[in-house]
Amino acid sequence: MPKKTVAIILIFILCFSQVAYGQEKPQDTLRISLVGDILLDRAVAQYIENNDVDYPWEKATSIFGASDLVLGNLETSVGIGGQIDINKQYTFQSKPETLKGMVNAGVHGVAIANNHILDYGQEGFVQTLNYLDAYGIKYAGGGKNIEVALKPVVWEMKGMKIGFLAFSRVIYDVSWYATEKRPGILSAYDHYTKQVSETIRKAREQVDFLIVSVHWGKELAQYPEQNEIKLGRMMIDSGADVIMGHHPHVLQGIEFYKNKPIVYSLGNFVFSSTSQLSRTSMIFNLEIGPEGILNSYVIPVKINHCQPTPVEGKEGEEVIGILNAISQQWDTRILKNGDIVGNIEYAKRKISNLSEDVPLVDSGENKSVLKDRRAEKLEKLSSFLGYDFYYDEGANMATLMKENELLTFDYGQEAIMIQREKKNILRSIFIYKPLHLMSKLFKWGFRYIDD
Repeated sequence: MPKKTVAIILIFILCFSQVAYGQEKPQDTLRISLVGDILLDRAVAQYIENNDVDYPWEKATSIFGASDLVLGNLETSVGIGGQIDINKQYTFQSKPETLKGMVNAGVHGVAIANNHILDYGQEGFVQTLNYLDAYGIKYAGGGKNIEVALKPVVWEMKGMKIGFLAFSRVIYDVSWYATEKRPGILSAYDHYTKQVSETIRKAREQVDFLIVSVHWGKELAQYPEQNEIKLGRMMIDSGADVIMGHHPHVLQGIEFYKNKPIVYSLGNFVFSSTSQLSRTSMIFNLEIGPEGILNSYVIPVKINHCQPTPVEGKEGEEVIGILNAISQQWDTRILKNGDIVGNIEYAKRKISNLSEDVPLVDSGENKSVLKDRRAEKLEKLSSFLGYDFYYDEGANMATLMKENELLTFDYGQEAIMIQREKKNILRSIFIYKPLHLMSKLFKWGFRYIDD
C-alpha cells in the first residue's frame, strides 16, 4: 500500500474520530485537571495490597501526564494509629505508603477540608499533614493552626502563580475547626461566610488564578441545593476563578457564572464505589493563560474495581448525558468530544501569525471550537499528503483537495463526503472503502458526492 494511502487512513482515525479527549495544548498554556474524592482505605487498600500502590491510578496516569497541575479531594486520614471516635459511622485511615501511588500518578495537591480528614483525631490529622509533606503533596483547607490553614497553596509555572484554597460545609464536630492553638480545617458554614470571602479575596491578590475547593451538599444528590449555588457564586464574586465541589459522591452539574466554572460535584475518583451513579465520574480540565480561561472540557470516567478509567464511545456519551441533563439549567452543554460550550465566553489570546485576537471557542448553539482540534491536526498533515487544505469556520468543515478529488470532513454534522478520483481502482480499494468502513465504526454519515 502506498505510504500516502497509509497516512491518510491514520489521519482519518486521529482526526475524524468523534472523541478527542486530552488534546495537545500550546506551550504557553497551562492545563489544570480536577478530580473528585480520593480514598486509599477499605476496598481500595485491599486492591493495593494485592497489586501495588500504583494500581488505583494506572488508567489515569497518562491523562495526568499531559496536565501541568492535578488536584483532588483527599477523603481519608493517612497514618498509623490515633484516636478514633467510636460514635462516627464511617472512619477512614489510609496507609502512608499509599501516597506514593498518588505521587507517581502525577497528583500535585489535595483538599483536606472534609468530613474524614480528622477521623483519627488530632494525632491522626497531624500525622496526615506530616506524611503529605514527606511525599511532597501540597494540601489546602487545613493546617496545624488557623494561620497556616488560611494561607493559599501556590504553584509558580510558566510565568503564572496558581493558588489553591479549600473549605468544608460538612464537618463532623466543632473540635475539627482550626484555631490559633489547635490543628484543624476551614469551615464554609453560613456563620463563616465573611471569613471565606475575605480569605479568597486576599488569596486572589497574591496569585494570577485561584482554585477553590469546597466540601458541601448531600450524599448521592445529583442536583446542588440553593445554599450551594449561592455560596459558589459568592466565592466567584470574591475572586475565585474555578470552584471544585465534592462530597455527594456522584456527579452534579457545571455552571459558568460570570464565565467562571462552578463544578458542583466531581463525584468519586479513586474510591470503593459500588452503585452505577457513584462509579460514574469525570476529569474536569481547564486550559488557561495570562488572558484567563481559554477552554474547558471533561474526560468521562467509570470507576472499575476501584480504578478510575477514562471511557469513550457509548459509555463516554452516557457520562456526558448525565452532565448535560443536570447542567442544562445553567445553559451549559458538553459536546461528544468533551468540550464545554453554552453560556460561556472564553478568553481571547494573541495568535502569533495573526494580527488580531482570535477566540478559541464560540458560544453559539451549534459549534464549540472555531477551529476543531481534529481539523488542526488534519491541516498540519495535509501538505505531507499533497493536498490543499480549506477550513470553513462557520460550518466547522475541513476539505482536502487535489486535482479532481475532494475529501470533506464535516465535524458539525459528523459526516464525511468524498468526490472520488474516477477510474482509480487502487484509491477506491485503499482509501475510499476503508474510509467508508471507519465512518460506520465511528457512527458518522458517509456519502459520495459524485454519485
